[in-house]
Amino acid sequence: MTNSATVQPERQLLSTVVLVPWDPESAEHVERLYNQRVACGWNYNLVEGWKVMQREGQKAIHWIHTAQLLSQDDPGRDGKLAQHTSRHPKEKDPISDTATSLLQAPRTPSLHPPFIPVGHISLDSENPFDPTLADKSQHLYCITTFYISHALQSTGLGSAAMDAVELLAVKPPLHARALALDTMAKERHDDLEVVVQDWYARRGYRVYKRKEKHYMQPDLNGKVWSLPAVFMKKSLANEP
Repeated sequence: MTNSATVQPERQLLSTVVLVPWDPESAEHVERLYNQRVACGWNYNLVEGWKVMQREGQKAIHWIHTAQLLSQDDPGRDGKLAQHTSRHPKEKDPISDTATSLLQAPRTPSLHPPFIPVGHISLDSENPFDPTLADKSQHLYCITTFYISHALQSTGLGSAAMDAVELLAVKPPLHARALALDTMAKERHDDLEVVVQDWYARRGYRVYKRKEKHYMQPDLNGKVWSLPAVFMKKSLANEP
C-alpha cells in the first residue's frame, strides 16, 4: 500500500523536496523509520524485513525532507518543524545521510547537514504480495511505503515527493518505463475531503485492476475488516 494517511487539499506549498536514501545499517535510521510507520499505522512490523530488502536492492526507501525546512532563511522554518516534532516528539533529533549503498550500488553519503525527515517513500523492484506491481525486466517499479507527517499534510509535500520519486525512477540505474501502486478503493473514503485514488488519478495513474479483500484492518474492538484496493499504473515512456 502507498500512503495510508488522509490526503488533504494542498494549499501552502513546500516546493523543494530532497530524497535521501534510508540506511538499513544505521540504528538511528531503523528506529526513525519504525516510529514513522507507527505514526502511519501500517506495516511497522515489516521494518526488520525491509532492512534485508534494502540491502538486496528490492526496495529503495528514501527519506523525504525539504530545502525550506532546512533553510535558516525560511521565516516559517521553525514553526513547520515544531508542528512535526510536537506531534511526533520521538522524531525531534536530526539524522545524517549515512547510506553507503543503494540498489546494491556503492554511494558516497552527501555532505549536507543533518536533517529531520518528515516522511518517506520507496521504489520497489519486486512486490511479494502482487507481481503485477513490479517487474524489473520490464522496467516497471512500484511506489510503496509512502508516508508524509500528519502534521505537514496539505502543504504540497505529497505532490512534491511524487514529482521527485518519478524523476528519480527514470534516471540510471532504474530507467523506469512505468510506475505502479496500490491504494484504498475510493468508496472507502466517502468521509474524506480528497480521495486518495482520485489524487493519484490526477497525477496520471490509471486503474488496471481491483481486489476486493486486499487490506486487513482491525477496528477498535479487535474485529478485522477486509478492505478493497485498486491497482494503478502510469507510463513514463515520454519522460526525459
